[in-house]
Amino acid sequence: MSPKIRYISLAVLLACLGGCNSNHTAPSPSPDNQPPLISEPETGGIISELSMPTKQLYWQVNELRAKNGLRPLKLKAELCVMAQQHVADMIAQGQISHLSPAGLKIDGRLQAEGIHWTVCAENVGRFRSSNDLAKTIIDDWLSMQDDRANMLNELCLDTGLAVVKDEQTGKWYVTQIFLRQTLFWGD
Repeated sequence: MSPKIRYISLAVLLACLGGCNSNHTAPSPSPDNQPPLISEPETGGIISELSMPTKQLYWQVNELRAKNGLRPLKLKAELCVMAQQHVADMIAQGQISHLSPAGLKIDGRLQAEGIHWTVCAENVGRFRSSNDLAKTIIDDWLSMQDDRANMLNELCLDTGLAVVKDEQTGKWYVTQIFLRQTLFWGD
């Protein structure tokens, strides 16, 4: 299946499952899951479709941003689909990379999907399981200047992310896209 077909299939699945135009926030977490310490930004219904490790990373990145006086990132379905596709590509290749199989970085992948932006960035990683996977990911990204800058970029308002376990290796692959989306190029 071509990457474009997979992307379209994922987008259709998310649209059918998520009712992405509905306005609701994340369901109340169970006692064993950590709730976000800040109020949730509008998520457009997509939060309910994310895996628990992905939700926890989303909440903890926004918690980090709040502690640094920044607005929370708004979750975007189309960016989550792109992040999921990028994670699937990294798992298939068995390595982490900012390049797609077609050789495109995040700016090229966004442009290919017709997503307009003024600022874009991406964090990727591969991690072993831990008791608090989201904290492990954030601590790793905080230790790297570019990844830290991406998470704390005050110009970025939107995000999409995916945290997926490679069942063959047991490692977790992660992609988080940071974006300031516009309606038209040059906004």
